[in-house]
Amino acid sequence: MKKIFTSFVLGGTFAVLFCSCNAQQEAPLPPATQQPTAPQAIPQQPVVPVPAPAPAPVVAAPPATPLVPVVAEPDAKPTGKIKKGVGGIDKPLPGKETSGDELVGNYTCTIKTGDLPLGISPPPSGCKIYKAGDGSLKMGSNGNGITGDITSPKASGFFIIGKYQLPGNKFNIKARMSRKGVGKFSGKGRGVLNGNKAKAIKYTLTMKKK
Repeated sequence: MKKIFTSFVLGGTFAVLFCSCNAQQEAPLPPATQQPTAPQAIPQQPVVPVPAPAPAPVVAAPPATPLVPVVAEPDAKPTGKIKKGVGGIDKPLPGKETSGDELVGNYTCTIKTGDLPLGISPPPSGCKIYKAGDGSLKMGSNGNGITGDITSPKASGFFIIGKYQLPGNKFNIKARMSRKGVGKFSGKGRGVLNGNKAKAIKYTLTMKKK
């Protein structure tokens, strides 16, 4: 009996201990105490300033232009001196044109100039004025000399348009001849040597009737 009682006591003690252990294991644990976390600051984007639009330039109004009435200027009065070209050789000769018969004849022609190259100085030459078959006046020469046309014959003078034959050169000329006495004429002229129009050659031509 004593053994039965002892077994019963041990069994009861073991049962109590077993229930106590289960009760301790099933008891809920208290919640863990957590420290509250501080709210994290959200990074802010930097504010970029927007540039203000530049003010439009103020354009000043153009000053008013006063209207100036257009007044016609009177024509310039002629001065009586008409000079064209070199030495005024295009200036008209005074008087009325004639038949030119009084000019016909043989002459001695002399050209003086310092504009010809290499110091060329044409020597005096024989020349003549004659009438062609059509009635026009011409100038001829014997060999080297002046040949061409006589234009606008007047008692006061005439014009010569032609050429002066120089040895190895061609000298185109134009001269305004004025009467200087009986059978004598003199005038200024210009010429072009060998077609060089860039340089006008000035000269003086004298004619003396034989």
